[in-house]
Amino acid sequence: PAPPTAAAAAPDKAPAPAAAPKAPDPAQPSAMSYVISFSKNEAVIAPGSEGVLGNIADNMELYPLAKINLLGYAYTGESDAEGLARKRLDLVKKQLVDQYKMKPEKMREEVKVTEEEVYKVEVYILR
Repeated sequence: PAPPTAAAAAPDKAPAPAAAPKAPDPAQPSAMSYVISFSKNEAVIAPGSEGVLGNIADNMELYPLAKINLLGYAYTGESDAEGLARKRLDLVKKQLVDQYKMKPEKMREEVKVTEEEVYKVEVYILR
């Protein structure tokens, strides 16, 4: 006879509870995420991140009904951290609107100042 399976060995065991919902995962088909990098105390897009804006625009052409979440970050150790996070976010938004003709009414904005040294704007396309 075959050895008992896990289900047969523990027929009275209840199924595991469902996991709590998580934040949008870029691997999921419902959300895509991008990171635009900056240098410390700067509101100028890092050279390696400039192409990311084009990728965002390309994906928005594929999903014209999608919404965009923009999260501007700054580190508490930066001078005027909240203002810097806002400047970073505004720069990314301006480029997306002016250069890539994206609609600002599709964008939701949030500024975060953290204890972690992060200099970026995260962009989430929610489909």
